[in-house]
Amino acid sequence: MLDYTDASKSGSLGALIGAVIIALALAVLMGWLMMKKFFAFGFMLLGFVAGFFLGGIIYNLVLVGWAKSTAVLYICTFGLAILGVFLAYKFEEGLKIFVTSFLGSYLFIRGISMFCGGYTSEFAMYDEIKQGTLKLSHSELGYFAGIFVLFGVGVWF
Repeated sequence: MLDYTDASKSGSLGALIGAVIIALALAVLMGWLMMKKFFAFGFMLLGFVAGFFLGGIIYNLVLVGWAKSTAVLYICTFGLAILGVFLAYKFEEGLKIFVTSFLGSYLFIRGISMFCGGYTSEFAMYDEIKQGTLKLSHSELGYFAGIFVLFGVGVWF
């Protein structure tokens, strides 16, 4: 365990912070090189993330009314994530458009919701699902509609 009081007295705290920053920069550089070298892996990772988010949204919109269970949430999110990996492998070009449109629309609407409010955080939704008390407000349904409209616009253009 590091004793920061001793490190700051001897002047090595700055060197420690510099070493951590350099190590993080090297890790990012190595990750970037791996993604560039193994493009298929990066694209399948993108399919996994998109499928995971899509599974969460589908669960919140459709399945939460029938099955208020975290097990169903896990099955839906990870099941669609695995499907996203498979689709990314099979249909690379067309799926690039769908995945980036979906992630972009989700992140755009989620950013708007940070300023406007009315969108429950994912952690709070998770707790409400566990307790069986999740009810989506009209503003949350509007945000979901905005995600799907922007997704359609992104795919179309």
